[in-house]
Amino acid sequence: NKSPHQAGKFFKSAQLFAAGAYSLGHGGNDAQKTIGIIWLLMITAGVATKDQSTLPMWVVYSCYFAIAWGTYLGGWRIVKTMGTKITKLNSVSGSCASMGGAITLGLATLGGIPVSTTHTITGAIIG
Repeated sequence: NKSPHQAGKFFKSAQLFAAGAYSLGHGGNDAQKTIGIIWLLMITAGVATKDQSTLPMWVVYSCYFAIAWGTYLGGWRIVKTMGTKITKLNSVSGSCASMGGAITLGLATLGGIPVSTTHTITGAIIG
């Protein structure tokens, strides 16, 4: 048996791992949607052709940067709402919700299914 202090330390570490996994899923899932929009605009503008199979890396990096920057600027407010206003999360429930959301995002990304990251974490918190 572990003491509550030892269990809390474990789940705080697990929460960092789960948050990293969720971030990876977030970028993998949302970047596809953003890249698709930019690619369509490039085809419409005549900069790229629909037969072109190679995506310029600047498109990929700009999408990753935009998602990271947007999460950095506006994500704290969402995290605060999700972690305190819906329900009070502690390290145990927070790490479980993050890992559940990460698994959902990862499976959706592998399946090529665009999903809302907000909906996945909300479902994981409530469920």
